[in-house]
Amino acid sequence: MLPLFVVLVFASLTIAAGEYGWAISIFQASVCLIAFGAALRGSSAQAWILLLPCLGLLQLAVGSTAYSNATILSTLHWLALSSVFLLAFTGTWERDRFLDWFSAFAGFEAALCLAQLHTSNGRIFWYFPGPTGTDYVYGTFHSYNNFAQFAELAIPVVLYRALADRARWGWYALVAGLLYAAVIASTSRAGSIIVTAEILIVPVALAWNTRRRRGEAVRQAGWMMACIPLLAVIWTFAAGWERLAKRFESGDLTAGRKEFFYSAVSMAADKPLLGHGLGTFPHVYPAFSQLDLPLFVNHAHNDWAEFASDGGFLFAVAIFGLFVWCLRHLRRNLWAFGVIAVMVHAAVDFPFERPGVSGWMFALLGLAARPRDTGEQTPLPLWRWTIAGFGAAGATAALWLGYAEFQYQKDTPQSLASAVRLNPWNAEYWRRLADFDHSAASLERAQKLNPADSTILLQVALNHEMDGDLPQAEELLLDAADRDRGWLPRWTLANFYFRRGGQNKEGDNKFWHWAKLAAAAGNGQDLVPLFRLAENMSPDYPARILPDHPDALRQYLRHVLRDQPAPSLLHASAKLLAAGTQIPDRDYIVAVVERFLQAKDPAAAGTLWQSMVDKGWLPAEAGEAFSAKPLGEGFDWRMYPADGIVVTPSSGEMTIALSGKQPEAWYPLQRLAQVEPDGRYRLRVRYTTEGVPPQSGLRWRVVDELTGDELARSAPLYGESPLKEDYVDFDARGSKLVRMQLICIREPGMVRASGAIHLSAAELTRKT
Repeated sequence: MLPLFVVLVFASLTIAAGEYGWAISIFQASVCLIAFGAALRGSSAQAWILLLPCLGLLQLAVGSTAYSNATILSTLHWLALSSVFLLAFTGTWERDRFLDWFSAFAGFEAALCLAQLHTSNGRIFWYFPGPTGTDYVYGTFHSYNNFAQFAELAIPVVLYRALADRARWGWYALVAGLLYAAVIASTSRAGSIIVTAEILIVPVALAWNTRRRRGEAVRQAGWMMACIPLLAVIWTFAAGWERLAKRFESGDLTAGRKEFFYSAVSMAADKPLLGHGLGTFPHVYPAFSQLDLPLFVNHAHNDWAEFASDGGFLFAVAIFGLFVWCLRHLRRNLWAFGVIAVMVHAAVDFPFERPGVSGWMFALLGLAARPRDTGEQTPLPLWRWTIAGFGAAGATAALWLGYAEFQYQKDTPQSLASAVRLNPWNAEYWRRLADFDHSAASLERAQKLNPADSTILLQVALNHEMDGDLPQAEELLLDAADRDRGWLPRWTLANFYFRRGGQNKEGDNKFWHWAKLAAAAGNGQDLVPLFRLAENMSPDYPARILPDHPDALRQYLRHVLRDQPAPSLLHASAKLLAAGTQIPDRDYIVAVVERFLQAKDPAAAGTLWQSMVDKGWLPAEAGEAFSAKPLGEGFDWRMYPADGIVVTPSSGEMTIALSGKQPEAWYPLQRLAQVEPDGRYRLRVRYTTEGVPPQSGLRWRVVDELTGDELARSAPLYGESPLKEDYVDFDARGSKLVRMQLICIREPGMVRASGAIHLSAAELTRKT
């Protein structure tokens, strides 16, 4: 009992070390050795659980795996979990003692999570660095989902022990509250829903089960079960729930996950019986991806779909069948309800891949499924020696591959040579060795071991191009694009054909084909180098390659607005208006409007401005009323405060205050407007003045923006006045763009004006 518990604690304490490496090797070797020792002592059981790793061995034997090394590692993973299940299922030790230890460890993790969540700056135990790029850790877990899954397993156990151990029920109630609060503070959305259901359902089910078994304990059980949710609420308010609430408000809860799920389903349909190979999802996924990301997609975020894609429906049914077989035992062991909870959570995450979570799950599953009679049993020799053989082989393989990984991590030519000798099936070892010895043979060996890895294919292809073997280089590049729907193969092909003048061996211009596909797949990538290539091929490149994806359109607009005149700005802006969102894309369109106004092209600027109004990105009264703070760009009002002049926008009003110490001539408020060259227009202004003297020099003026000619000027604005409405009429006189200005110019012989004017509207209309 104790060795298994220690190994599981080790798996949780080192979960941040990653899915492969020294920590995983130690965990796998340890549980396999414990299972080997238990089998030799005669503590063996039904070995059918070993069918899970046997499927990986079958894939390796028949050559159906896309990448042998990934399947070897995954087979060891499932062998270790099967060993945990067997040890829990066949142990002769006391179950409640193990559950007590698990409860104590869960309480430690919850307290650590709450203590270091906002104080450790992403360091575990305030010392060990967590994964790069994270500011939070959750106990010893670097993933809030993994921590929530651990808590989902622990909460029913703690609730059960609170009812079973009446002398210490308060301590267990405290731990349950801590676990619940820690999950809420961790911001796992699925986890928060599941643990809330557990807190509400499990106490009722336990109390009901207690009533059926011991009618006299109903009142005491009900009292204890009522206290636990109360403690959970108290701890939750202490820990804070605001970050979780913001995550629920952040948008589509399934964003990204549903595309991963659809890709995994496509992979499963491609090889429905045996799948692509256990552990191969991240290597095969690029060929089926429906969402291109600049990040490495390591899992489907749906373990059930990944089981079907990696192991075929046969493996998925085997895993699901294991849990169905155990469900009948869970009914009389409600403390194992968390196993069902994690199975549900696995539909939106990947708890099975992390031994720090799945190890506990298989241990609880084995405990729940163990027979009531745990006395001495005579094992079948076949089962005994089968388990012993698997245990010995698993421990040896885990230590062997772990040492190979240790050599690889040293990253020297000598250590890499040692790593490939120890594990010749690992393509990454050969690829890294090729970086040192510049050996084409090492790189081609890596490509043969993992043909699904497009990055290795691309390196081999570029080597062939450097050697002058262009047909072979082209063939490998096209193969890489077939295996990976992402950005890199398409970008590489665009470069390849650019170097060939755009043409392939048949003389067809393929540059534009691959440049367009690269732009479409380049979500999150820097597309400016692609735009520069396209500029060298043709000045009309935006119409040829720009996709409807907002990220690519934003990058194009930033590129042309910053670096050069703006070809196809109107075309790209119209695409972004159709595909984008008000935040952040309105700012991009307003910047384009500003560029057209600077270029004296009011027609294009006006078209885009009106499109934003029609789409609701701008209020219809923008530039006329003052219901919102002016943008200061485009056709909205522009504010120009100065020493002695304060311009203050407020709800429904614009105030310009003059101190009497302002410049002799200033233009504190201005707006551009598109007009028809032969039109007559009226500027209608509603305002009040406050303390402004006669002959203040405060007037409205309309100027032709293209020529600078003054078209109209109002009388001075002054005095203490109620709401006024004045008009400034003018002819466009061939102008297409005018500037309306509130000017403040000291009249000859007068002192600078002081006071304030409050504007509520300044509307430009065409006169009939």
